[in-house]
Order: sequence, then structure tokens, then C-alpha cells
Amino acid sequence: MRTRTLIVTTGLTSVVAASWLGCRPSHPSPQKTIAADQILTNMVSAYRVAQSYADRGVIRLAYTSGGHTLRDSAPFSVRYKQPGRLRLRAYQILLASNGQRMRARFMDESSGDLATQLVDLPMENELTISKMQSDEFLWTHLEGGVGGIPLPLRLLTEDNVLSELFEPDVTIELVKQANVSDRLCHVVQIGHAGNEAVFWIDTESYELRRIEYPTVEELSVVADFDDATFDASLGDDDFMVSAPDNAQQVRYFVVPPQPLPTNLFGQTVGNFKLFGSGGNIVSSASLSGHTAVLIWFNNHPSCRQALIQLEQVYSQYQNNDRINFFAVWAEGANIGDKQLRGLLAEWKVNIPVVRDMEACGNDLFHIPVTPALIILDDSGRVQIFEIGVNETWTNQLPHILDRLLKGVDVAEEILQQHDRELIQYQRNLAIAAAKGEQTTIELPQIEVGDRTDSQHWKLSLLWRCSELKVPGNIYLLGDDGGPSLLVHDGVHEVVGIDRKGNIVDRHVLDIPSDITVTFLRTAIDGSGHRFFAGGDNLTRCAFVFDKDWRLVLRYPMGDQKHEGIQDLRLVDLNDDGKLELVVGFWGLAGVHAVDLDGKRIWGNRAAHSILSLTASPPDDSGARKLFVTSNRGRILPINADGRDDSAIQVGTWSVYYLAAAKRARADHAMYCGLAYTSDDKHVAFGIDSKWNRRWSYTLPQGMHSNPIQPVTSANLFADDLTFWLFSGPDGSIHVVSDNGEFRDQFRYGKTLRGLAATRWDDTSVLLVSTESEVTAWRIEMREN
Repeated sequence: MRTRTLIVTTGLTSVVAASWLGCRPSHPSPQKTIAADQILTNMVSAYRVAQSYADRGVIRLAYTSGGHTLRDSAPFSVRYKQPGRLRLRAYQILLASNGQRMRARFMDESSGDLATQLVDLPMENELTISKMQSDEFLWTHLEGGVGGIPLPLRLLTEDNVLSELFEPDVTIELVKQANVSDRLCHVVQIGHAGNEAVFWIDTESYELRRIEYPTVEELSVVADFDDATFDASLGDDDFMVSAPDNAQQVRYFVVPPQPLPTNLFGQTVGNFKLFGSGGNIVSSASLSGHTAVLIWFNNHPSCRQALIQLEQVYSQYQNNDRINFFAVWAEGANIGDKQLRGLLAEWKVNIPVVRDMEACGNDLFHIPVTPALIILDDSGRVQIFEIGVNETWTNQLPHILDRLLKGVDVAEEILQQHDRELIQYQRNLAIAAAKGEQTTIELPQIEVGDRTDSQHWKLSLLWRCSELKVPGNIYLLGDDGGPSLLVHDGVHEVVGIDRKGNIVDRHVLDIPSDITVTFLRTAIDGSGHRFFAGGDNLTRCAFVFDKDWRLVLRYPMGDQKHEGIQDLRLVDLNDDGKLELVVGFWGLAGVHAVDLDGKRIWGNRAAHSILSLTASPPDDSGARKLFVTSNRGRILPINADGRDDSAIQVGTWSVYYLAAAKRARADHAMYCGLAYTSDDKHVAFGIDSKWNRRWSYTLPQGMHSNPIQPVTSANLFADDLTFWLFSGPDGSIHVVSDNGEFRDQFRYGKTLRGLAATRWDDTSVLLVSTESEVTAWRIEMREN
């Protein structure tokens, strides 16, 4: 029998009730009586008539196991506008349709090639949820997520979404009114006894602001739809999915094979020692001639499960003198022998235990986490390397051990099988990328042309540095006794080079291995101390280092979720002698300013989906403004206190990138903007101090295949002219003076990875990095 809905009276009575419940309504409610099922009906109706909608949803998970609580979260956001425009971010899927084309990406850098695939399909009609099912991978990750497809999307696009909630055996109860953030909500509990979901529905607008899903096996799931708004102001740029670097356009996702967990298969790792009780030592030498089964573990439920499984295999082979089993305590001597034996006794594990006192699991085997199972053959070569718990060990390991005892090279079989999988993946990818009825768009192939001479500059080689493995962006420093320039070497190292081309220092950045740094910003505080800030396109963290490259700050700290950092600056905006880190986020997070202790100074969300940040020269009081470009195409000034001024429109062009000159006259181009015109031309243009466009210059089409900074400026000769330098994806270098009168271009003949120019003493110098080297060139003006 259905439980009847709880009736409450809103208005003055609800204020009294809300106070008793400990919550305070954020807005006065209309004077009427409403039932819980009517609240749901009103919510469904509000979504179906909405012309547009946007939220910043996030789904949160908490799972309790063995006394440990594990937490995770993922984006869960929807933007929608009639007719047919949609942008969905759910779990690791980013999908958008502008009514004409649908694009989708898998936003997980650890997935390798999968993260570079861009699904691009024409849409003759509105993108519906049923159409998403045509891509098996896409649908599995959307519908198979813990919260399924975000409910706001279903409410916006489907009829009878909640019809099952009105079946006779379903209980619907309005339990209270309470706030989510600053919005008063009806809290409606729906479901069967012990299996209820809770909807938090705005009392005024009927936007769904939270869902608490039924708890299943100690897994709790909550979806918050922050800033849920009907009739949101959305433009075309809100329904974009940008192409990843080295994009592979496909008609559907193609899943690559799982990467091998190690590159040690078939290799020996060198000498190692493990320490048992009573001074007993197990070493690579003592294991020679025996098959060794080693499992690294600590006191964790997953390690307990893995050891219990391995114990069953150990019991079959404990009398075989050709095989040695050892449980390797991964944490050295942090607990005593008695406590360690007691732990294994509690788990009913009899495998001999040793300790990894010299961290060979980390240093030699490169084990990322426990449990980790490693099997060595009688020559000490790695045959099996597996991380985590494998439910099939009990059945599979005896078969593997028997084959090893017969001399079979299991590691070689694993390597060969992986090679076959890679070949098949490449075939499948080629099929998915085939045009097949015009379902994909060809990405422009940028060819690097042969080297040509500059028309106005004469370049002569000063030096060549070929000692970097993967040269990147170049940064100039002052003449303070240290290196004269810095160059990226890959995504985790920075190299200092002097004026003669000698490497004088090398720094490995103290950052997580799965985060990359491809650009730097540097500044000096009021005490004369230099700092560096590093980041990458759409990275999850920015980092600040001191002059000795010690890590000073990571921002955001913790697991704060956002859609990626696009740009950052180190600048003293208020002239107090202290630097601030200013970070621009893609998405709705806007711009944050924090001190170097990580304390938030201010946040500004007047612009979202930030593309670039630029600081102005100091005014008469020493303060600076921050100029922000975003997907809206205008320049937003933000003052030192975080308050914004009116946005600036430079002509009719949409500015996506803004750079400030190192030194320029106010009536010349103090700033340089990059934009795409209405006829799809890529242009650079100079902007004076009054935001007038002084000149424009057409740049080559196409995108760089590496994260090179697109524009730089330099004062090169004795006059006060500033020169703007631009790198083309075709290997060309373009130069324009700040008054627009001097223009030149030439091909370098190689793909550019970094570009800078400066004046050292009386010598004008051009610095270029390519895939193989960094070179310095003397610049002299040709005689007319």
C-alpha cells in the first residue's frame, strides 16, 4: 500500500518549521500548500519547458571497507540550449553538440592514445540520449557510471523520466525543507523501505540541486548540481570541445590495449637483499637457480585479500625445492617481528615473510603500490609483474609456475601478445578514422618548409647546444651570475644555459610524475628573490618554485575538482613587495589569486573558460591590473583587489590571447592580441595604451604540435622599438615592430619548440629550440 505524501504549508508556517529543523530559507516561499508528488511533477514540468539550462555538477562517492573510507569525485555538469545544443561532462567523458556536429573526448591523460581521440560526427537532428548508445565505449562510461546519465539531462530531453516513481508501491515523502548552499529546497525521499533516494528540489524555481542515491553495500553516492540555472545565458562557445594535441579524429572510440605494468619483463633487476628474522637474508644471489614468487604487501585490506589467495597456491608448492615463496613487508622496520607474525597469523597466511629494508621494491622493481606480485625465473629475470588483487590467481598461477619450471619464457609470450594487441589496435583505429560517408573532418597537415633567409635580418650562428633530450620553451633571465636562459627538457626538467651555450645546471621538478609542466612564469619579489611558476594546458595543478627550484606552492591543494588550468602569472598586483600566483581556469571557476602560502586572496568569476592572463605595467601608485581573455573574446580588466572593470572590445575581433610587451612606448603596441577573424584568418594585432588597434598581421593557419608559447617580445637594437616575434606551426618565424612599420618572416626549416630574442651587451640575439637542439644567432640588420 502506497504511503501518502506529507503535506506542509509554506509561508509563515514553513519559516517556523524550518527554524525548528535548524535551517533558514534563503528566499520567501509562496503561500500555498504542496504535496511531495506535486513537487516532483512541478520539477519535471520546469525542466521540460526550459529554453536553456546550466549547472556545475559533481558526483561524490564514499566507500567503506575494512575500517577505511575511500572517497572520489567526478564532474557531472550539463549545459543545454534549445534547439539541439548540449555540453555534457560526466565522469571522464566530455561531449558537446552545437546542433550540427557532435564531438566527444575521454578526459583521462593516463589512458594514453584514448585521450587523444576526438569523436566527431555530423548531427542532422538534435542529439538525444538514445543516439549516444551507438558508441559502445561512450555509452558504457556514461550510463555505467555510479550515477548513470546526469538526471538534469534526462529531465531536459526525455518525456516520462520519473514515471516509475509514481507506481503504487513507491513511497514519496516530503521529509523537510533545508538549504543547499544558499537555496532553500524541498527534501523529498523516494523509493522502497531501505532503498530510498533523496531529491533536493528548489522551493522557488524547482531546479534539482542534489540527489542522494540509495546506499548499496557501504557505497554512498551524492550528486550536487551547483549553480543549477534555468534560462542560463549561453553562447556558441559554451558548446565546444577542443581538439587535444595530436588529435586522432574518429567516428567512435577505439580502446587501446592495456599498457604493460612494467618495462622489466624478461629483464634482470640487479642485486637486491630482503631481510628475514634472525639475520636471515634472501638475495638475488640466494634465489639464483630457483623460481621466486615475491609479493610486496602492507597492512591493507587489498593486501590481505591478495595474500590469502597466494596462500592457496603456496600450499601446493611449499615442498617443491625449485620454488621459493616470500611475502615482502614493504614498510621496512616500522613494526616488530612479533607484530608482523601476528598480522599474518590473523590473516591465516603461512608464507615466509621478509622485510624490504633497502627499498628495492621502489628503486629496483619500481613498484607503484601494494599489493604487487613479482615472479622471477631461475635466472633472475622478471616473468610476472602484477599490481593489485587478481581474483584468478588461485587458478592461473599454478599453470604459470608449472610452465616456468619447464623452462618456458612466459615474459616473452607476454611481450609478443602485447605487440599483437598494439597492431590490432592500430588497424581498428584506422577503420574508425576512415571517412565513411563524410563522418569526419580532416585535420590540416602542417608541413615544415625548407629553410629560407630573412629579408631584413642577417643571422650568424653564435652557438649550438645539442645536449637536451626534448628541448622546449625558452625563458630569459637577468645577468645575476646564474644561467642566462632556461629551457624545458621534457615535461619534468628545466635546464640552465649560459651566454656561451654551456649547460650550467639542471633541475628535476618536484612534481607528481603524472603532471606535466610545459611553460613557466618568473618574477622577482620586493626583497629581490626570484620565483618560478609552472603549468601546462588544462593541467590540474600549478606549481611555484624558489630560485633553487624548491617547491614552494602547489595550487589547488588537495583534490579540488575543476576543468583544468589554462594560464597563470606571478605578479605583485598591489605593490606590497609580495608576489601573488594568479590562476585562470577553464570552465566556471574563473580566476583565483593566492599568496605563496596558498591562501586565497580573491576569486573572480566574471569571466569563465579563461584563455590567457596578462599583467599591465604598474600605474603611478605601483599597482597593476590583470587582463583576462576568455572564450567570450573580450578583455576583462581585474584590479588588484579582485574587482573587475568593464570588459574591453578591441574592434570586432574576438581576442583569445593577449601578451604584454617587455618595454614599449604608450603610443606604440604595448600589447599584442591573437584572434581569428570572421573569414577564419589567424591574425596578430598591436594594441596601444588606449586599446586602439595599431596594426594587424596575418599568421599561418594551423596548430602547433607542441606547447610552444605563441608570441614573445624583445628590445633588440639601440632605438626604443620593441619587436614582436611569432612562431608558425610550419616552422616559420614572423617579426613585427611595435609601431607596425618593420615586418619580416622566414622559415627556420625545422619544427619550432621554443622562441626568444634579447640583447646581450651590444649583440642582438635570436634563440630557437627545435626537437634536437637549442641555437643562438647573432642578429644584424642587412644593408639596403
